[in-house]
Amino acid sequence: ITVIGFGYIGSVMSAVMASNGHNVTAIDSNEYAINKLNQGFCDIPEPGLQSLIASVIDSGFLKGSLSYSEISEADVVLITVGTPLSDEFDADLTAIRSVFSELRNYVTDNQAIMVKSTVPPGTTRKMYDEFLFDKNTYLSFSPERLAEGNAISEFTQLPIVVGGVNQVSTSKCANFWRSIFDIDVIEVSSCEAA
Repeated sequence: ITVIGFGYIGSVMSAVMASNGHNVTAIDSNEYAINKLNQGFCDIPEPGLQSLIASVIDSGFLKGSLSYSEISEADVVLITVGTPLSDEFDADLTAIRSVFSELRNYVTDNQAIMVKSTVPPGTTRKMYDEFLFDKNTYLSFSPERLAEGNAISEFTQLPIVVGGVNQVSTSKCANFWRSIFDIDVIEVSSCEAA
């Protein structure tokens, strides 16, 4: 599993999935954060996260990277980069567009790709149309609903909503979540519906 974006959500997701025995690579452009991660440290102030990170780094199930080339080794790619509000109060999609531009160069056939960033409806399909339309991949959106301070337990307990750019993408991505956690996965008709 590759997680792109090692901020609040990406760090929690990476650590929890790695603690469940999955090989996870976290990619971020922040060299300081990736270097700290590879030493077993994380500055994200989520209760229990630092000890979880130290444990999964020691076990070898989690590593950090600055290189998007790691994507080609993954079965699943989760995108968790930030989408802050612009001066006009629109979502700033600069980071997610940059991710998809890089992603396009490294995706391989049959990869499941999921957007877990907070984006306006239509963004996931737009990224697919612009960057992945000619690739044999499965793209979906899952809204992120983790609350700071309780994110680790919520990630393993809250139902996950999944909607893809097509039905096969929805199914592939929903099946991934079912294989990771014993939680409800709610499949909806499209990424816009999700």
